[in-house]
Amino acid sequence: MSFQIYIDKGKSSFNVLHEESILDGSIRNGVHLPHGCSHGECGNCRAKVTKGEWSYLHGYSPGILSKKEIEQGWIIVCKAEPKSDLELQIPRSGEINFQRQKINCCIEKIEAVAEDVFKLLMKIPKDKKFYFHPGQYVNFILAENRKRAFSLASLPDESGVLEFHIKRIRGGFFSEFLLDILKTGDEICIEGPYGKFHLDEESNRPTLFIAGETGFAPIRPMIEKRLEKEDSAPVRLYWGVPSSRHLYLKDQINKWERRYQHFKFIPVSSDLKETWNGRRGQVHKAVVEDNNDLSPYDVYMAGPLEMFEIAGKVLPAFGLNEDRCFSERFSFGNNSCEQKSGLIKLGLKRLFGKR
Repeated sequence: MSFQIYIDKGKSSFNVLHEESILDGSIRNGVHLPHGCSHGECGNCRAKVTKGEWSYLHGYSPGILSKKEIEQGWIIVCKAEPKSDLELQIPRSGEINFQRQKINCCIEKIEAVAEDVFKLLMKIPKDKKFYFHPGQYVNFILAENRKRAFSLASLPDESGVLEFHIKRIRGGFFSEFLLDILKTGDEICIEGPYGKFHLDEESNRPTLFIAGETGFAPIRPMIEKRLEKEDSAPVRLYWGVPSSRHLYLKDQINKWERRYQHFKFIPVSSDLKETWNGRRGQVHKAVVEDNNDLSPYDVYMAGPLEMFEIAGKVLPAFGLNEDRCFSERFSFGNNSCEQKSGLIKLGLKRLFGKR
């Protein structure tokens, strides 16, 4: 038995089998739906049910959705199965449609840029072109088709070099274990681009960029693109970090401040004990302390789920315009030591899709 899924008033459709998630059904049918972690933690695969019945698989509870979102009919499609034909609305359905590719990229450089943060540079083969919009992400294809999503932290250009900012996560298979053995010349297979998080290049409204930790990665190229516009509308970057030791690429940001008078950088450390001249506390509090009316702004947010949970309770009270708020939520995944030790035996070639 199967049910039919209709996306955005029938612009596309596909069938989903019994005990199959909506996301898995879309992938099986070659229909792309926005998604990230694929196990119900990041919220990037949210969709709104406008008609039909459904339920969650295996007792899943959508803790990443607010009570209001649940009441409005939003679901997490990687964990939901249909109980009838369904009509779904995908948020901001104007997906950026660059051709999605799988490419083996060569590591050019790995360097520590801050406490527990690494910059990874990878080179696309000369005979390949990889197009994407600032704010999008790719999947790293690991062993046994395991995937890890990382935001692109650079603008597309003719150099063919892709930049990623990777936070070391205790117990994380890629970020803790493989970073220690990767070296220049190794290859990683990437797949993408993915994602709807992107800059509205037609807007001349004042812009607030709010980053949490390595949420700066997708925001960095978006800021560069925004500053290219010939207007003087204020552009502000609020960057929340556990401590000032977690800030990086400060020289780049200082250059923006020197070159563009309408750009301002506000770093915020949540370490209340450290001695420094910047702001302290939570990043969303710094935003509302400086801006008691958010309604005139385009707001772009990227960072860990915890930041969104807190900001989502505060920013709307200060006039946040939901139609002008764009976001990318990060979910940091772990793998057990047993899984890691088993995977490493496969060798780097299989881990990263080398032939």
